[in-house]
Order: sequence, then C-alpha cells, then structure tokens
Amino acid sequence: MHLVSKAQCRSRFNATHQERFGGLTETDLLAPMLDLSFQTYAGVNVGIVYSHGFLSDEQAFPGTFGGSKFEGDIDSVGGYLAKQWDCGFKVGATVAYSTADLRYENGRSFYDFDIVGTSVALGYARSFGEKKFGRNVFVDTSANFLYQSEEDAFYFLWMAKVGHSFSERFAAYGIFNLFHVIDFNGNYVIPEGYVGYHPFGDETWGETGAGFQAQLCHGFTFTAEATTPVLDEQFVATDSFQVRAGLNWRF
Repeated sequence: MHLVSKAQCRSRFNATHQERFGGLTETDLLAPMLDLSFQTYAGVNVGIVYSHGFLSDEQAFPGTFGGSKFEGDIDSVGGYLAKQWDCGFKVGATVAYSTADLRYENGRSFYDFDIVGTSVALGYARSFGEKKFGRNVFVDTSANFLYQSEEDAFYFLWMAKVGHSFSERFAAYGIFNLFHVIDFNGNYVIPEGYVGYHPFGDETWGETGAGFQAQLCHGFTFTAEATTPVLDEQFVATDSFQVRAGLNWRF
C-alpha cells in the first residue's frame, strides 16, 4: 500500500485591483504563490503553500489637495488537507502563518501584524452534462468557518460559483460570496487590500459578479473575475468594484 500515490506542484500569479468611494481609494495587490501537494491514503490531498504579496494603496481626500499612499508586503506559509468524493462532496482544513507590514510612501511604518489563521470548509462541486456548448452546467459552493488570531475573530464565509463549460478549454460563471462576523474582539482589522471589501460597522456583507476560466495550453489556465459589493450600504453607494486575475501552471 502506497501512502503517497501522486505529487503535483502548482505556481500561481494573482493580481487584484480594487476601487472604493467612487475611485477616491485604489488598491493593487500582486501575489505570486507556490503550492506543493500530495495525494495520500484514501485520496486525501496534503499540501504546503507559500505566497508573497505586494500591496499599493492610494487614498485621496475630497475637498482637499492631500491624500495618502501606502505600500506593503505580506508573507504567508501554511498547509492544508482536502478530500473530494466522486459525488461532488468535499471537505478541507487549513492553517497558515502570515506576517505583513503597511508603510507610508516615504517608508515610515503605518501598521504591521503577525497572524495565525485556521479554517474548516464543507463544500460541493459537480459538473452536469457534457462539456459542450449548451450541454453543461457546473456548481462549486462551500461553507467556510475561519479564525484569525490578530483580531481574535471568527468568520463565516459562503462562497458560490454557478456556470457553464462551453468547451473543455473555456468556462464562464457567476459569483456570490457572503461574509459574516461571528465574533470579533480586536481593535484593528487587517488592511483592506489583503482581504477585499471590508465594511464599517456591518457584521454581514458580500460581493457578486462574474468570471471566466480559459485553458491556454497544457498545464496553463487563466482566470479573471469582476465583483461589486452588496449588503453594505456605504460601499454600494460609492460605486466600488474589484477585478482580479490569476495565471495558474500545474506541473
């Protein structure tokens, strides 16, 4: 009996651009990632992930000639366990350690943190029909429970994608993600550029949008998504949006 039956390495480059408050605040995040995983006993995948993020955040203040520009870096290393059955049901667990700092453009420190995050996920992913135009629908959804030590906070995330595979190489889908704060005991939050939309005073918020995935060649795939916040009056009223893209290589 072999404890490890399959090994796979994946590199990914993620890019995110976000605008808030009608374009008065802009955030860019570039995050290359390396993921080494093994398929072990009973089809359980075990993986180790490392990523480094480069953050740029620029804020303008209405009615003045001033503003602020921040730059930052984040390093994260972690591991995960995941299992998916043929019926589509899947479970997973992660733990990661991250350290980051946010600085003014002149180099003066603004905010830094060290954080341990853990999560448990229950989900379902299944494709129905042939991967041909007009003959296929797929669903990918999960319920995630997260803990973050810096904030001493618990979160619930429901993430869902529903789409259509037009061919073996191209698929498009709709997105709906719901976030809820279960418990929060901290005085600060992780900078917005690292976590996406973050409301002020709201315990529940979300995002909705659309995306696509294209297989460029053997082992290479490209994804692009665009979302806008929902269930958060402040961001909805100021025409905020986020676009993100990723280039993935499996080998």
